[in-house]
Amino acid sequence: MKCLCVVLIVYCCVLIVASNDPCCTSNAFETVLSEAGGIYVSNATTVPIDVWNKMYYDFNRKMMTLETHTRLSTGYYKQIKIIMDFRQQLEFAIEKGNCTVIPVKESMQKPCIPKNATYLGSNSIGYADEAIEFTSWEFETPNSDVSTKLTVSSKGCVPLTQSMYVNRGMCLHTTPNNKTAVSYTFANFKPMITNDAVFQIPANCQQVHSHIAP
Repeated sequence: MKCLCVVLIVYCCVLIVASNDPCCTSNAFETVLSEAGGIYVSNATTVPIDVWNKMYYDFNRKMMTLETHTRLSTGYYKQIKIIMDFRQQLEFAIEKGNCTVIPVKESMQKPCIPKNATYLGSNSIGYADEAIEFTSWEFETPNSDVSTKLTVSSKGCVPLTQSMYVNRGMCLHTTPNNKTAVSYTFANFKPMITNDAVFQIPANCQQVHSHIAP
């Protein structure tokens, strides 16, 4: 269930973005999102997180698509496409042509800064005319044990990096004692969706034989 856990973490990370004043990023955007971290489970074992994703987020459509590439211990990548339809409250996970349908209990959130976020400071990356000014924030996700530090561009409210610590299990079939730490880097951010087809649900996902996972 590692992939499902990664998806939950990724979704949590895109719920909120920030800038020097309360603001929102574009309602529709796409980005390349790399993540690295690990999950500590209660029996003293760890599960590494080494993933890169192509993410498409459209609040107006109430849909999000993730093209996930999870690096395995063999060095190969496991690829899964996940389409989350918040109007239908369903998630479609497509792997090697097979589709699994999973209920979605969360509501899609407008990508805005929380009013209770703590401002950590401002600085810049780069040099002279090439410098990018940024601000950093820290906040807790409501009704959860998720602590997040997020850095965004001062102009445009574009997410740059993020670190997240989860003080309890947030994955399916894991115990509440699990802890997760993960860092994200956003790249090739575009405040639009360049290909609407990424939200198209495959025909086999709509067929009766597609099952609903418990």
